[in-house]
Amino acid sequence: MFERVDRQCDEDVILVSGWGFDRHIFDRLDLPYNYLFYVGPSVAAFGAALQRWIDQEGVKACSILGWSLGAFAASAFAQQSSNSVRHLILLGARLAYAPAALTQIRSGLQRNKRATLLRLYRASFRGHDPALYRWFKETLMEDTIERMSVERLCADLDWLSHARIEGHRLAGVDRVTVVHGVQDEVAPAAEAQALARALLNRRFGEAARQADAIAQSLRAGAMDANKQNQLGEDLKKIAGALDSGKDIQSELKAAGANLTAKRPEAGAQ
Repeated sequence: MFERVDRQCDEDVILVSGWGFDRHIFDRLDLPYNYLFYVGPSVAAFGAALQRWIDQEGVKACSILGWSLGAFAASAFAQQSSNSVRHLILLGARLAYAPAALTQIRSGLQRNKRATLLRLYRASFRGHDPALYRWFKETLMEDTIERMSVERLCADLDWLSHARIEGHRLAGVDRVTVVHGVQDEVAPAAEAQALARALLNRRFGEAARQADAIAQSLRAGAMDANKQNQLGEDLKKIAGALDSGKDIQSELKAAGANLTAKRPEAGAQ
């Protein structure tokens, strides 16, 4: 159920495409990994197929990149088997889809598959570089529509209607990256932001709230260049601690103390 492309890299990444697309949507992707494309019969089969691959290859932990529907599939696996996932990359993710919206899409598919997919494709690329949509339209779109069966599309919608990404259940994953377009029409950016907050709050608890308090204090008053530079260095330390996953309580407290001590009086320049 997987197709591997050896790119002469040290690690593999499993790639799971969005609804209405297939593995070729990743043709222009350039990441420092070998690619393992999921090409199974449905998104519902992804988790079991990946676990079989992990067992057969003796892989300790893997990296997964999921886009849109693929983000749900990747998250569902990580929520069940967090110890098996080293890095989870979620593109165009949202917390859940409303069943009524999916029912409407299913009805459209049954009336006219082509028209329904064309609406999806236009919405998926709107707000991006027009050259990207031209590339898809000229090289992939017609073949993709031809390969997408109504049965497969409806089965994936059925699975998606019960899927939900829960940030607190991803706390055991070593590293989670959320990537989202601010003009994404299919998955609103606000949902990705909510997911990112849930991940941060679950993993770092009080430390995340302290970081938010520092940011609010920073917005509350003007600072001269020296004070801004010092705070910038403090926040870089916090960012480094977040990236490494170590305890950041002391870093946050130190940055907060620096900010409080250095904040000028109201009206000062």
